[in-house]
Amino acid sequence: MTWALDDRTGLLLVLVVLYVIEGIVWVPSGAVLFRASLWARYARLYMGSLFPNEQGGFCLMGLMPANVGMISQQWPVSLSQEGAFAYVATSLGGPQRPDQTEMFIPWTELHSVASEGLRVSVNGDLFVEVCSPHVARRICDVMQSLPDQTDAQRTETIQSVLRDTTSLLAVTERLGHLKRALRLPSLISWGMWLIAFVATPVLLWIAPRDVVTVIAGWGALMLFVCLWIGAVFAYRRAVAQLRSVAPSVDAVMDRTWLLIYSPAAAMWLPDRLARDFLADLHPLAIAAVMCTGERYRNFARRVIRDVHQPLLPNCPDHDAAPQATEKWFREQLLSALERTIADSGESVVSLIAPPAKVEDAHSYCPRCDMQYVHAQGCCGTCGGVPLERFA
Repeated sequence: MTWALDDRTGLLLVLVVLYVIEGIVWVPSGAVLFRASLWARYARLYMGSLFPNEQGGFCLMGLMPANVGMISQQWPVSLSQEGAFAYVATSLGGPQRPDQTEMFIPWTELHSVASEGLRVSVNGDLFVEVCSPHVARRICDVMQSLPDQTDAQRTETIQSVLRDTTSLLAVTERLGHLKRALRLPSLISWGMWLIAFVATPVLLWIAPRDVVTVIAGWGALMLFVCLWIGAVFAYRRAVAQLRSVAPSVDAVMDRTWLLIYSPAAAMWLPDRLARDFLADLHPLAIAAVMCTGERYRNFARRVIRDVHQPLLPNCPDHDAAPQATEKWFREQLLSALERTIADSGESVVSLIAPPAKVEDAHSYCPRCDMQYVHAQGCCGTCGGVPLERFA
């Protein structure tokens, strides 16, 4: 058995490195990544878990092509009858908010809304930057529809958006469509992975150097190339299926060129298809469907407490219109999330109940559960949220 680093071995090592790199996901601040296996019922959630900083963090998808990562974020714009505010006080329970432009635009002054990639521009200026082009297009569509509506119609439209993005039924239906669309791409990815990382090492290092090995090696190479080509067609077919469910994903998933130039990207085909498909749905609704009971409860506790008591200040703008917009939108979001929690079978009262008291503690932060020995004061971690005393 020979382990010399010849040309064939070096090429395989390059493919391994590219494969691992393709499996690294950037999770921006304020977003959540749900990592799941195609055959697993439950998923894990991450918020920039590897080398985190103020902008986000990386997450490693693993080494198997069956792993998929679905990124999601909360609705990033506060909407009201008066206008749109590029700021939300909530941060999904995180220790800090992502960077926001804090621009307020009344509906009467809204002349144009456009999305390009991850950015949404209003009247030619950057309004908000999000985790997925899918989210940017949906924000653009909603904001374009609101200026011509009455106040009552705007209220209904905004509440409808929140109902849709926090619906357990919407998450369940999308996941069902996703699993059906991933059947063929998953088989192709597994085939490429087995040829590249199982059959090839066997032929290179273990099998004897004879005519049969050479023929088998060329046969494996040709099969790999055929699967690579098949991945492109399977990708286009799956995108057409998913687009029928969520029309705004068409700009997100037009990435055929990546598969053509990178076999490593083709081996991550299911992950490429799943990455943005749930991006416009609220992370709490996705967690209710995809996470285990305890993991979901812990996340729901953080999220609902954050909506009740967000990081201070609630609004960086001292004008009345932005402050009213932020407050009204957060109240509507709270109602929608409480309905989601109730639909999942959990109790909002139990989630916002005081934590178990530790010895010598007299107060706690109602947002982060940090406990303090003094009876009064504010939580420095949460920007000055007033402490509450234990009963």
